[in-house]
Amino acid sequence: MQATMRCRVVNLYGVGASLLVARDLEQKLTRVDKECHMREDWHGQLLSVRNIHPDDLAIVFSYSGLTREMVSLARKARERGAKVVAVTRAVGGQLADKADLVLGVASSEPMVRSGAMGSRLSQLPVVDALFALYVTRDYERCTKMMLRNFDEKKPEGVTSA
Repeated sequence: MQATMRCRVVNLYGVGASLLVARDLEQKLTRVDKECHMREDWHGQLLSVRNIHPDDLAIVFSYSGLTREMVSLARKARERGAKVVAVTRAVGGQLADKADLVLGVASSEPMVRSGAMGSRLSQLPVVDALFALYVTRDYERCTKMMLRNFDEKKPEGVTSA
């Protein structure tokens, strides 16, 4: 995705299970040294979006596309001039209407749900695809970063030769 390649900072937003998905993308992008910001709480996210730059990217995760806080963050990011990507099942919903690009996810889970399993699992492949595209477009640099950040795992008591 070109927006991720060109932006200054990737800002990630979500609540509940969608926050866990955003955290996964943050971990992946950090591994390849792409600056990204993610805040765990609503007030931190609000502060982040109030300081977003026009050359930043906001990726907003909301399975329903109706979460008030996420719709508000997308609107504020657009007002500040940032590009907004929505990861949602509601392609024609409130969040999608505020986004420059909508990445739709499967909508097999009912809106009233007990564990948010289907919603989380439908968003994770989008994260993996975004990351794979990012790495593919800057393969040499990303490969070097992943090798630099790799921690070899060895059983306890085993030493290198």
